[in-house]
Amino acid sequence: DKTVVWATVIGLAALGVQIVRQFFEPDMATMFNFALFRNANFAFGIAASLAAGFALLGSSFVIPSFAVSVLRMTPTAAGSLLLPSTLMFVGSLFLTAFMIQKLKLPGVITIPLGILGLMLAMWLLSGSSSGSGIPDMTPAILIRGLALGFLFLSITLVTLSSLDKTLLIYGVALFSIGRQMGGLAG
Repeated sequence: DKTVVWATVIGLAALGVQIVRQFFEPDMATMFNFALFRNANFAFGIAASLAAGFALLGSSFVIPSFAVSVLRMTPTAAGSLLLPSTLMFVGSLFLTAFMIQKLKLPGVITIPLGILGLMLAMWLLSGSSSGSGIPDMTPAILIRGLALGFLFLSITLVTLSSLDKTLLIYGVALFSIGRQMGGLAG
């Protein structure tokens, strides 16, 4: 619908103007403190959050849609197709937390694993056709879940851990908006 597209474009333009104004006028009272973007970790995290939200929600829509429309699965079977991915996602969140807390590894350590894993999963899924089945798609779907778990926790830690405590609430809000915007685009 053209109305939705125009509303989105106008909203993003207004947000962009607000970011630029806040960047050059840091004392300006606003609902969000866009001066956060001066922090390199935060700026990286927002960009990565947009991409991760795009990948998670985009693939969460495309995979079941493909299963229903091309593979002729029932909606329940198509939804169940992502269940193993969810379990891998949860497992990799715990693994990432263990690596960061117990092994004292830096938070960024799993981000490249997540990016490469997600690229591999999407590449494997790109070969799916009407002749594909659950056994053909399962390895890629499991890799997708593992990769997203590596991405989300690390991106969150990198983005928010270097912020001053007085800016943390603004950072969390903008970070969540970034992930949602990525998901909507996906």
